Amino acid sequence: MVLFYEVETEERARVTTIHYKPELLTLEAKSRGVEVDQLPVKPVLGSGEREVLYMNPQTDELWYEVINKSHPVEEEVKSIKETVDMLILDSLL
Repeated sequence: MVLFYEVETEERARVTTIHYKPELLTLEAKSRGVEVDQLPVKPVLGSGEREVLYMNPQTDELWYEVINKSHPVEEEVKSIKETVDMLILDSLL
């Protein structure tokens, strides 16, 4: 799978998109992400929590952080953004 991310610091980036079929991506599209074999184990979540996948762009280390869920509208905007990102990537094929 290929992970696409937004850099927050030199050692921290939030994963924004996971593409599960890297063989369908062009070399150019793949080069903008990081190919990984597996994701870390998801944390156990409490009520009102969700996990966010992060990575270290220098070492490719992956981890989840647990945060409180956002307002439903913010969640919907995030979901739409991720869908648009995926459609853009797929259109590069």
